[in-house]
Amino acid sequence: MLRKLYVHEFKALLRWLVFVWVGIVAIAIINRLMNAVMDLYIESNYPSGELSSFAPHELQGYKFLTALSTSLTVLYALATVAGLLITFGLVIVRFYKNLFTSEGYFTFSIPVSANQHLWCKLICGGVAIMASLAVCALSLTINFLFTDVGKSIVQLFYEIRTSIKIDMRIHLFLYAGETILILIASILVTNLTAYCSISFGQSFKNKIGGSVISYIIIKMILNCATTFLTFFFGLGGTILSFITNLDALAPELIIHLFLLISLLIQVILGAVFFLITSIRTSKKLNLE
Repeated sequence: MLRKLYVHEFKALLRWLVFVWVGIVAIAIINRLMNAVMDLYIESNYPSGELSSFAPHELQGYKFLTALSTSLTVLYALATVAGLLITFGLVIVRFYKNLFTSEGYFTFSIPVSANQHLWCKLICGGVAIMASLAVCALSLTINFLFTDVGKSIVQLFYEIRTSIKIDMRIHLFLYAGETILILIASILVTNLTAYCSISFGQSFKNKIGGSVISYIIIKMILNCATTFLTFFFGLGGTILSFITNLDALAPELIIHLFLLISLLIQVILGAVFFLITSIRTSKKLNLE
């Protein structure tokens, strides 16, 4: 039954997200083709590359293609942002509708615990958001494919790779792995923050309004905590240096330390939000 629950949740998300992903990639391809056409047009009509030497009436085609290319680039940027927002919104809406509206009567009639429902929503939602980020990364790759910018980026990575020592490469791989873990944890914590807010919102007469208010309050508390920690560990890391004797550590180990602390903070926040949401979903459920 638990496997079927995950399959159903993934199918429900993919039913909408496939169109979002196809749209982002399609716009990226069109934008890349438009840029290629633009480059060919300039090479064939203005071989000197000095556009200022041409009369205004001779630049009408160039101006039209420039306006069209700019519009497509803006459209691509908007589509990318919209795709990520739609993904997050869909994940949150499915959590709310499946667990806290009339659909919840059917959801909780399934022989699966509230915690298992929460894990299902969290994992499927996290995978959906990471997949959308991967699609956005793919679309960026398409846009820079075979361009001067793309070649420069590849050349830069190659020069960095050949210039650093082998032992430092190991640290770079570890940095990359730790950063990816922080990204994954941040996505899950973002979802759990919304889930926790929705669970608190059930205590209000207007549940959606209460959820929004709860989310704002939680974010304010987190911002205050971040400010306090920044002040506490700030001023050149004086306090943290005193506690851990950072001066005795190698610079690459200090970077590992801060990355691991960031990861630990995300894990703690996730555990707290999961626990609160689990308790309120299990014992203070208020279905519409």
